[in-house]
Amino acid sequence: MTTQEQDFPILIIGAGIGGLATALALQQAGFAVQIFERTKEIRESGSGLTLWANAVRVLQELGLADLVQQLAQQPAPTRAGFYTMRGKQLVHLPQRTVEEQCGGPTIAIHRAEFQAALRERLAPGTLVLDKQLIDLEQDTTGVTACFARGERVRGSLVIGADGIRSQVRRLLFPQSQPRYAGYTAWRGIATGVTPPLMGELWGRGRRFGIVPLTKERVYWYATCNTPENAAERPQGRQKELLDLFKGWHPVVSTLINVTEASTILRNEISDLQPLTYWSKGRVTLLGDAAHAMTPNMGQGAC
Repeated sequence: MTTQEQDFPILIIGAGIGGLATALALQQAGFAVQIFERTKEIRESGSGLTLWANAVRVLQELGLADLVQQLAQQPAPTRAGFYTMRGKQLVHLPQRTVEEQCGGPTIAIHRAEFQAALRERLAPGTLVLDKQLIDLEQDTTGVTACFARGERVRGSLVIGADGIRSQVRRLLFPQSQPRYAGYTAWRGIATGVTPPLMGELWGRGRRFGIVPLTKERVYWYATCNTPENAAERPQGRQKELLDLFKGWHPVVSTLINVTEASTILRNEISDLQPLTYWSKGRVTLLGDAAHAMTPNMGQGAC
C-alpha cells in the first residue's frame, strides 16, 4: 500500500468467526482494521461447532493456544464413529487415530464462546455494531462503505465476511445466489447428560449428530430431507423432532428432551455454486460469503 492508502483502515463487513479471525490476524500483522456488524448487540446464541486440525493450527497462530489446550483436554466417549439409527456401529473413529492422521487435535466449542474469545483479543474500538451495509464505492486509492442512515466510511480494502446471504457478494456478483441443498437441520445444546456415544446416527433420510462440549453440555444436530420452504409443524420443534426420530437409539430422544425447547434452531441448508474468483478491485469475499458449503464437509467454520 502507498502512504496515502495506509491512512485508511481495512474494513471488514461481518463479525462472525471469519471476520473476527481475519481482523485479529491483520492486527497482529500491523494493519489498522475496523469490523462492522449489522446487529445492534452481540447475543449469546448459536450452537456448537467442530474445529479440525487445520483450524486448530490457525487458532494457535492467533494466540488462542490456551483455549485449544483447554478444549482438547476434555474427555471424549470411547465410542466415536458412525451408527445405524438404533446404535449399531458402522465405522469406529478412534480419537487418537484421527489426531495422528490430521496432525493435531479436533476440538468442539460453543459458537458463542468461540466468538467471544476472538472478540476479547481484538484491539479496543475495532468492532462497530448496528451498521447495515448498503453499497460500496471504490476507486484507485480506496473504498467507501455506505451504510444505512447515510454514514460513509473510507477504507483501503473491504473484506466481505457477512455470511451466505452476503450483501458484499450481492454487490460484486448479483447472479450468485444460495441454492437449497435438499434438507433441513435442527441444532441444540443439551445439558446434564453424558452420551454413551458420539458421532452420527443414520437412517431413513435423516441423521442425528452428537458432539460433547465442555461444562457437561452436548451439542446435537438433526437433519431430514425436506422440500424447500417446508412449513414448521404447529406442535413446535421439540415435539416435531421427537416424532421424526421415534424408534432411534434412546440417546436421541434424551438429548432432545433435555434441551430447552425455545433454544432449538431450525435452518434450511444451502450452499453456493463455486465462483471462479471472489475479488473485484479492492473488495474481496471470505468464508461463507465466498464459498459456503453444506455441513457435511466438516469445514464450515474451519
